[in-house]
Amino acid sequence: MLDRRVRLCFKVLPIQVLVLLLVSYWLRHSMCVAAQVGSSSKVRDLQQQRLATLRNLVKITTEHHLAGQSSSDELWTATRARDEAELDLCTSNKERIAILERVVAEAKELEEQDIKLAANKLLSRTCLLQSNG
Repeated sequence: MLDRRVRLCFKVLPIQVLVLLLVSYWLRHSMCVAAQVGSSSKVRDLQQQRLATLRNLVKITTEHHLAGQSSSDELWTATRARDEAELDLCTSNKERIAILERVVAEAKELEEQDIKLAANKLLSRTCLLQSNG
């Protein structure tokens, strides 16, 4: 049955038309692939812009936190957003592990700063407990 259809197709359509159809299908498929690759690079560019903005936010929030103008919770929220943006851009598990190790080190450092502030009565114990949760 299939052989009959194929023979009929070759009898009805000349070889040049079949070649043209195959080439047009191939070009259409390759253009779809190129569009997908182009959109992924655009997404990556937007993710990099987001990361740059969040890094700037962390820098400003850190300065405000050291000056006593913002809470450790605000700093934690900003660093968390930055860390998630960095993880979104990772391409390997090795990069993810390095970022997660840095996240743990920064969290410990922030917790130690909060403990010192609580010991000096500059931070209430409830704020300290909330920042650790």
